[in-house]
Amino acid sequence: MANNPAVEINGNGKSVTWKWLVGFLAGLLLLIAGSVLSGMQTDIKTLKTEKVDKEQYYRDVNEIKEGLKDIQKYIRRP
Repeated sequence: MANNPAVEINGNGKSVTWKWLVGFLAGLLLLIAGSVLSGMQTDIKTLKTEKVDKEQYYRDVNEIKEGLKDIQKYIRRP
């Protein structure tokens, strides 16, 4: 690592140190996680306030079941 000019060990050069890179990536990860969690909370609130149409729900569930059956048939083919 000492022979590689792209990796700066003492932090006095122009290249980015691993500490800065790890800090930046950790911050970016926290930002993304916070954004996803806030979006999920919004979706949960929306689902709680909206009334679910039972007929549409059962149609959607049946479509999902049929899709799973098709997938199972495809997987079981010799």
